[in-house]
Amino acid sequence: MGKVGMDKQAANYIFFRADENEDQFLDEAESKMVFASFDKNNDNMVSMLEYGAVMMDLTHDIIRFKLNKGRLTGMFKMMDKNMDDMLTSDEMGSLLVAMDEDKDGLVSKMEFRKWWMAKMGSDEQSTDLLFGALDADDDGFFGSELEKKGVF
Repeated sequence: MGKVGMDKQAANYIFFRADENEDQFLDEAESKMVFASFDKNNDNMVSMLEYGAVMMDLTHDIIRFKLNKGRLTGMFKMMDKNMDDMLTSDEMGSLLVAMDEDKDGLVSKMEFRKWWMAKMGSDEQSTDLLFGALDADDDGFFGSELEKKGVF
């Protein structure tokens, strides 16, 4: 019988969704939050139905992520102006500038959705999933927080 379970990429996706403070560890509060996300009826137990529903959602998210991987590669190549397979801060920043229609230094969900769907051909649901990953503080925008982390 072959291996059963998820691949490393899927496991990392789930882990990093749970690692709220991005310290590469799950602390007690994060573990409790993960448990609470499964315990939909708040009875301090997770039924097979609750477990199955959350795992199905995660599976769909992972599938959408994997489908977007090719689009992410396309976006990388679009930013890599000198085609050296390395991105400088300026190259990454150019993408942020291109998405930021109102030039306020932040990319709203609508700005991202419009740009990503037009340039990458992605569907709305996958686009919103990716935006959620970029919007680290869930304020409906990304930009400055990514610059502080060195992403852009």
